[in-house]
Amino acid sequence: MGFRRSLALLVIGTLAPLLVFSAVAIYQYDRARNAAAEQTLLDASRALVLALDRHFEATITALVVLGSSEHLDAADLAAFHRQCVRAIEARDEWRAISLFDPSGRRLMITTEPFGSALPGPPPVMSEPFRRLIEGRTPNVSDLFESPLSRRHAVSVGVPVMRGGEVRWVLSAGLNPEALGKLVTEQRVLSDWTATIFDRSYRVVAGAGSPSRIGEAGAPGLVAAARGVAEGTLRGPTVEGTPVLTAFSRSRAFGWTASIRVPVAGGVFGQPVRAILGAGAALLLLGLTVAVWAGRRISRPVEALAHAAQRIGRGERVQPVESGVTEIAALSTALVGASREHTRAQAERAKYAERLDILHEIDHLIISGAAPVTIAEAVLRRLRDLLDVPRAIVNLFDLEKGEVEWLAAVGRRRVHLGPGVRYSLALAGNLEALKRGEPQIIDVRSLPATIDSQALLASDVRVYMVVPMIAHGELIGSVSFGGPTGEFPPEQVGIAREAATQLAIAIAQARLQERVNHHAKELEDQVRVRTAALEAAREELVRKERLATLGQLAGSVAHELRNPLGVIKNSVYYLRMRGAEDEGTTRHLAIL
Repeated sequence: MGFRRSLALLVIGTLAPLLVFSAVAIYQYDRARNAAAEQTLLDASRALVLALDRHFEATITALVVLGSSEHLDAADLAAFHRQCVRAIEARDEWRAISLFDPSGRRLMITTEPFGSALPGPPPVMSEPFRRLIEGRTPNVSDLFESPLSRRHAVSVGVPVMRGGEVRWVLSAGLNPEALGKLVTEQRVLSDWTATIFDRSYRVVAGAGSPSRIGEAGAPGLVAAARGVAEGTLRGPTVEGTPVLTAFSRSRAFGWTASIRVPVAGGVFGQPVRAILGAGAALLLLGLTVAVWAGRRISRPVEALAHAAQRIGRGERVQPVESGVTEIAALSTALVGASREHTRAQAERAKYAERLDILHEIDHLIISGAAPVTIAEAVLRRLRDLLDVPRAIVNLFDLEKGEVEWLAAVGRRRVHLGPGVRYSLALAGNLEALKRGEPQIIDVRSLPATIDSQALLASDVRVYMVVPMIAHGELIGSVSFGGPTGEFPPEQVGIAREAATQLAIAIAQARLQERVNHHAKELEDQVRVRTAALEAAREELVRKERLATLGQLAGSVAHELRNPLGVIKNSVYYLRMRGAEDEGTTRHLAIL
């Protein structure tokens, strides 16, 4: 079922029972309208009392502000008199401002020059004045006749405290006519009569039918108002007109407001038959409005449904124009949800990029990559994530007081490896960096050196230095900057995370470098020692060979010496036997 048809059925289903019910309930209308009249008048009287309370509270607030004047602290009553005169000029409803001491003696009044003889307070004010002093709370008097102007007035008084004690009483005399304007501003109907009474139930102000200020209230109203704080009553006026009267008493100040209306007039005298005549016209009008409103509402609703589908696909949507407040609010909510969805996606992407950068650094650390390789792999992505024109990884040489680039990425160029050095003073407070505190450097505040001029030439006005600390030792920094000095906390957090991981990578690489150096030294030492041992072994082998040859030669000589001795003895013997034989002699010579 379409929205327009549903809306038409809704109108019929709503109005038809109401018309039937109205037809059945017409005979009860008189009693219902009387109850509604009483409630309406009672609400109106409550609203009038509330407006009266606010008026008095505003006056009390103004007097409290005046009471805090430094002129009173300095006992400069002449200056305070001038200040009160200026306050009177700003408030038309005030006639005069008076200052009393706690005993009731008048110290000044704005209607008389300062220093002139002043009358005492009216006798009717003695009891309210005593209650104000004892209670130390602001109060509003009943209607009285001013001793100076001889006109009716109302006084609002506040205690002025110093050191926990009442030092003065500051009061403002109000025009009853101003309270009459307050009644008029409530916009009561023309046949309504609104009246304000003080605590003694004398008329202070009124609107509608004229009432004389200072008159006592009607006896019936006074009797009813003394018994309860609010209510309604019926009865004739002095002229004999039947009226309905509602009254309500202020809990804060005890004043009473009443509104009366003729029972047979005003909004309560409409013919009962108007209900029946309006029923059919209302039903027809409702159906017409339902069809028109259905068309006016259904089209934006369909557009909102399509917008919701686009949000589900991650697309941005535009507001749907509609004169219906709820649909416009729903359209605004959908647009906000679309923006929030887009923002959340961007944040998730940025967070994923942060994790990916840190993961890549960890991976390169595990693989044993060199620091410059790690910086090259992540620095460009880090610059894009930070959304800055330049990002640099620096290494500190604390002994020489210098900073050296490990890697730097700008808008167009990438620098890798050592070669660029500058003073450590450009890194900010070194002790703060050692404590892990990032430094914000304004290049224009640095001394005019080649390095600072180079930064300004590259449009870097402000940059941040985030320390890289490994095992409690400051080894370098990640610095980034640009023409402005705005560094959001999220940006600083990303730089800190990257700096921490890079510090670990650099420390790990330095440790690996030291391990490799020690390993090479040990390898060289082992090689030298091995060569020496090899030479000693060869020398030992040579000596063992010589000893073996000596032993062999001795054995051979011994073995040869035994047969030679036999031969020698035999030759000797043969020479003795055959010395004369020439041939034998020749052979023996050979032997």
